[in-house]
Amino acid sequence: MLSGQLVPHLIANWTQLTLLFIDSNKLTGRIPSEISLLTQLQYLSLSSNQLSGCIPSNIGNLKKLSQLLLSTNHLSGVIPSTIGNITELNGLDLSENYLRGPIPWEVGYLTSLSLVSISSNLLHGPETISIFCNVTSLSLLFIADNKLNGHIPQCLGNITNLKFLFSQGNQFHGGIPKSLCNPCHLHFLDLSKNYLSGVIPTCLENFSNQLSILRLDNNNLHGALHREFCSSSAFKFVDLSHNSLSGVIPSCLGNLSTTLSLLDLSMNQFYGNIPEEALKGDVLQILILHYNEFEGPLPRTLLNCTALQVLDVGNNGLNDSFPHWLDALPQLAVLILSCNHFHGVIGNPTTKIPFPMLRVLDLSNNHFTGHLPENYLLHFTGIINDITPDLDVTYSSDHFVYVYGSSVMLVVKGSDHSVEEILAKPVHSHRLIK
Repeated sequence: MLSGQLVPHLIANWTQLTLLFIDSNKLTGRIPSEISLLTQLQYLSLSSNQLSGCIPSNIGNLKKLSQLLLSTNHLSGVIPSTIGNITELNGLDLSENYLRGPIPWEVGYLTSLSLVSISSNLLHGPETISIFCNVTSLSLLFIADNKLNGHIPQCLGNITNLKFLFSQGNQFHGGIPKSLCNPCHLHFLDLSKNYLSGVIPTCLENFSNQLSILRLDNNNLHGALHREFCSSSAFKFVDLSHNSLSGVIPSCLGNLSTTLSLLDLSMNQFYGNIPEEALKGDVLQILILHYNEFEGPLPRTLLNCTALQVLDVGNNGLNDSFPHWLDALPQLAVLILSCNHFHGVIGNPTTKIPFPMLRVLDLSNNHFTGHLPENYLLHFTGIINDITPDLDVTYSSDHFVYVYGSSVMLVVKGSDHSVEEILAKPVHSHRLIK
């Protein structure tokens, strides 16, 4: 593994170099300004090092560059506006640094860009992402975890080739523009952890065959979950948690049963029964409904969900006996029934080895009576044998791998704790494939 600094006078002699890969090493110091002398360079990757200082302002002299990859370093300062001179640039990755200031308008002149990743920096400024509206070749836009604010511009809908939009962890406010339904190839839409308000646009039905991952969690959205939402036949992850959504869950969610792996509607104001028709798929792995106003029994159709790993219905008004029939689910690792109106004697297991993978069981704050049967205690093999289940669901594409882990609420000594703290699982991560 290489270490040390990039030596300026050596770099100055590499004038005929076309490809330079020195990523995933331990290089330190600054990127020397002599890098601009490599005018034949087409591919520059210095990612995953320990480089610091500013990006040289004369980087724009590399007119033949198609890929500029400087992610995961300690770079600071502003993004140089001279990047706008690299007219053949196809991929720009400056993510996971300490870059600050607004995104320079000149980046919007790069009409050949297909990938922009500037996530996890200190970038700020109102509505600066509108600079990308005319880059119609863009297919991947990663601007997450910055301090960008203002409204999400309507003109983003002009990027009709857009496939992946990550803008979570910023300070955007206002409504979700309906124009985001225009890019007909959108696979992934993540607007979570912002200050967005209003309702979820009904035009989501336009994504009937494309949108796999939808994350609108941790915003201020309100209104009902409309029936048009059920029109998509490609949803794999849906996270609408931590909003102010209300109404009943439409039974037509069962239309998603052949694709949906994760559904998180927690921390909202949904009410009524959990419809049996909505839970009939054998691919559902994680169902999180805690902190709503659901009532009635647990739907017996959950038995169809043979891949289910996490079931969290805590802090609702469910009224049922102990769902002993769930002990037949072979993958169930987390079962949260706390703070409901479950009642009666728990009874004996219905299977020889009940809950074979169970790691977390929360029955607190209900109305159960009698003893916890010994047959359960003796056969919780997931706990006894220290089986650690993989509570992540994964989405892969040609460009990146996205891993989404479950986050459920567990009562410990009267206080709520999220289950990823208990099992040391990440909430979510993504990795670009270059």
